[in-house]
Amino acid sequence: MRYDAAVMAELSVGDEHISAEDIQLLSAVSSHGSLHQATESLNRSYAHAQRRVVALEDAVGPLMERNRGGPGGGGSELTDSAVQLIRRFRLIEDTLRWVADGASTIIVGTIAARNGELATVETAAGDITAVVPSGSGPIDLHIRAEAVSLVADSEPREGTSSIMNRFDGEIVMINHGAQIDRVSIDIGLEVPLKAVVTSTSTNRLRLAEGDRTGVRFKATAVRGLPRDPEIPAADGQ
Repeated sequence: MRYDAAVMAELSVGDEHISAEDIQLLSAVSSHGSLHQATESLNRSYAHAQRRVVALEDAVGPLMERNRGGPGGGGSELTDSAVQLIRRFRLIEDTLRWVADGASTIIVGTIAARNGELATVETAAGDITAVVPSGSGPIDLHIRAEAVSLVADSEPREGTSSIMNRFDGEIVMINHGAQIDRVSIDIGLEVPLKAVVTSTSTNRLRLAEGDRTGVRFKATAVRGLPRDPEIPAADGQ
């Protein structure tokens, strides 16, 4: 299923909540060179924006380097901390949109063993090693589509220092794009495992619907979250 969702990200630092409007304001300062011009471009109150910047700086530290004088009361440049804050926020927004877009697979399972942050999770397709920071019992595993690699069955299984989850399955669907293809593979779950590969890889591996293929994804690419007991255990939901 494909979801079209409006995503509203938010970062919390102590008691302060950083919103998309805050990031938009900082980005406008970077583009226009001053808080005055940034608020004019966004049609916002300068006084309110100034108070908001002060509140944010109390929480995360200096966000602007201010130059006295000049038109509009002087210019402002973003600090490295502000630039990193914008980048982190946009990454979170993009990740949420990616998940909402359906480009990931959710697998239900139960924790069978744990070694630090890594856990062995029993699923309908077999055991999967995943990063599960806390919790026990029923778990939801989230696998991003771009973390899944498709390999020919004849390729060697050794030669990697990472803990690798390995499965074999049947390709049930390929959605071809201009340069990126979305592939769905049946590995024994209630829903197919999703993968994103380049068209070059599709052609090199000669992937086609109905073919068998090897599936690989690192343990560190799988995140586990304790499952809400009120939510029915259906893979992919």
